[in-house]
Amino acid sequence: MRYGFIGAGFVAKFHLSAVRQVRGIEVAGVTAVSGAPELAAMARSLRVGGTVVYRDIAEMAKRVDCIAIYAPN
Repeated sequence: MRYGFIGAGFVAKFHLSAVRQVRGIEVAGVTAVSGAPELAAMARSLRVGGTVVYRDIAEMAKRVDCIAIYAPN
């Protein structure tokens, strides 16, 4: 399953680490106001996907199976 992350802060990083323990999940994309490139690099280094940084949610939604929201309300 290809996940997309909205947000790249503390909670997103925590969940990214947890994803490593679940088979069949790839973090395919991330979009955030700040920190997206760093989160994508972290995902690639943890080997949970070739995470791409997207400029907006609509673009990312076309390329993932589900979206996890880790942005403040």
